[in-house]
Amino acid sequence: MHFYGKGNKHRITPLSAEIWKQFTDYVEKYLPEKEPEALLFFTWRNGKRNKMSSNNVSRILKDCETEIRKVNPGLIHLHSHMFRRTRAMHLYQAGVPLPTISEWLGHSSIETTRFYAKVTEEMKRDALHKLSDSDKSLFKEDVAFKICRR
Repeated sequence: MHFYGKGNKHRITPLSAEIWKQFTDYVEKYLPEKEPEALLFFTWRNGKRNKMSSNNVSRILKDCETEIRKVNPGLIHLHSHMFRRTRAMHLYQAGVPLPTISEWLGHSSIETTRFYAKVTEEMKRDALHKLSDSDKSLFKEDVAFKICRR
């Protein structure tokens, strides 16, 4: 999906098949005329569609958070930027290179993307398996790996 984000930067956002299905269902229901210039998310005021404000998005997410906390009290604070950060992390965990993620997010510096990308213990274990499972590995089965904490 292509769109323009903060600073009118061109963004390309990869969507999973599941999210794409939800998106197309949304478009069919709320944007049946499929006008290219139509607002994707909007509010009605004075009988006209108006751009949804960030305050409105925050209010909707707060209402969602309240409902979700009824079944998942441990939920961290729900905010719109969390979706962007989570998607970036999922891409990183799936092995997508940081420069690619950085470009998709529209970051002018890969250092900004590094703030999003945190290496997990699972990613470290996978990297060790790649090293030790290779026929050309410098690490053989008799080498034990231990995590050192300082």
